[in-house]
Amino acid sequence: MVNVFRKSEDVLPVAHEAVKIGAKCVWQQLGIENQEAHTFIQQAGMDSVMNRCLKIDHAMLLGVRAEVFCGPDS
Repeated sequence: MVNVFRKSEDVLPVAHEAVKIGAKCVWQQLGIENQEAHTFIQQAGMDSVMNRCLKIDHAMLLGVRAEVFCGPDS
């Protein structure tokens, strides 16, 4: 998985590199949305996630309250 912490306009080149290295997924973190990159990634047969926090989603899967898992000291 390629986890993107860049400005939305910087995601497309990252998506091209992710396809080139054979990544399975590109995850655009909370506040990051590049629809062109999202479409490109999906057309390459990869999973694409936009505007989501991996840490928050992981906490939800574990059944942990996000504010505890993502508190100021985490």
